[in-house]
Amino acid sequence: MTTKRALDEFEGKSPFQRVGFLSSSGRVAPVAEHTASFEAGNLTIRVETRPDPAPGEPRGPSILVCASGSWDERLRFDLIDGTLHYHYVAPEGVDRVVVYDEAACGPMLDWVGGCLEGRLATMLRRAGADILADGMDADAVRSVVPAVLDLARPQVTT
Repeated sequence: MTTKRALDEFEGKSPFQRVGFLSSSGRVAPVAEHTASFEAGNLTIRVETRPDPAPGEPRGPSILVCASGSWDERLRFDLIDGTLHYHYVAPEGVDRVVVYDEAACGPMLDWVGGCLEGRLATMLRRAGADILADGMDADAVRSVVPAVLDLARPQVTT
């Protein structure tokens, strides 16, 4: 499938076409050796940290929601200094990037915790991951959220 066709289909089928902007090239692949994984039923929640970035390189964690055992992201929360945002990632790898408004919504890490604990299934559906949303074990997700946030919190700089 071409990128243009994937973008058109994602835009046409998606209930969130008015949120954020579409991108087919914006995500940077996570670095496995800087990433911790938390299994939660049919999902793996990953926290990528950037230890000791060089001057001028971005700082802050990314929290990824993937199918269990996979690196195929369906949601990604980037708590990168100066550019707080999150991604809904379609199956074709096309994603919708949404800029986070900290003034309106408060600290992003707290908001991410609320999303993981209470809105994850809805957000997965918005990303086109209905099968993951349908099979999600909310209790399993809630059980790993404190560890996810504890690992990410020291890396948050904004």
